[in-house]
Amino acid sequence: MGVAALVRERVYHRSQRLIPEPDGSLRLELDVCDDPWLRSFILQFGHRVQVLAPPQLAAHIKDELELARRHYAPNGPVEALATSPAFFDLSAQWRLPF
Repeated sequence: MGVAALVRERVYHRSQRLIPEPDGSLRLELDVCDDPWLRSFILQFGHRVQVLAPPQLAAHIKDELELARRHYAPNGPVEALATSPAFFDLSAQWRLPF
């Protein structure tokens, strides 16, 4: 299922407007403030979406994706990630109920 189909079947906010584009993509418009919820909402779709406006939100999403990309960069410095020992020993993990 593509992102357009996923977005089309859900209501994310009461202000949302869905505008089908001629190329088959879908534009989602929301009247919301620029806050952590909105940024996380956008980032969950990764490279599959593009922020068209406002420009400062588009720039922030671009910067966040660039920071994430650096964790996988083959050349250049990569910021060290903190890792719990339990991450490697799954016997220490609780089982999820599904």
